[in-house]
Amino acid sequence: MVHIVSLVTVDVTEAEIIQQCEKQTGKKCSKPDWKYYKHGEEVILPNSTAAIVIEVSKASAQVRLFHYGTTVTFLKVVAPLQYNLHTAIVPWEQGLGFICFGQHDNVESVKVCKIGIVKVV
Repeated sequence: MVHIVSLVTVDVTEAEIIQQCEKQTGKKCSKPDWKYYKHGEEVILPNSTAAIVIEVSKASAQVRLFHYGTTVTFLKVVAPLQYNLHTAIVPWEQGLGFICFGQHDNVESVKVCKIGIVKVV
């Protein structure tokens, strides 16, 4: 149901992200609007979303992808273990949402998710 495209490095250019987004979604994509999300933040995006772009490093939190319908269904996770030093592109579908999940043992230190929201233009 959810397709994740992993680009080989976090040093990918904005133009490469847009090009890959357009290739994967078949839609004209905007440049990513980057934001940092904290542990526990649950995000459901509007239908104008083309994709999300997740920058993954060892210090990143997990991004857990869900489908929100009559029930909430867990789909996939983008985590440093699988995608370290990669940029992951997730083509967006209606009903998808994500939760940033990353807590250290030290309560004062919480990991964050760096996610770019790409809209259809």
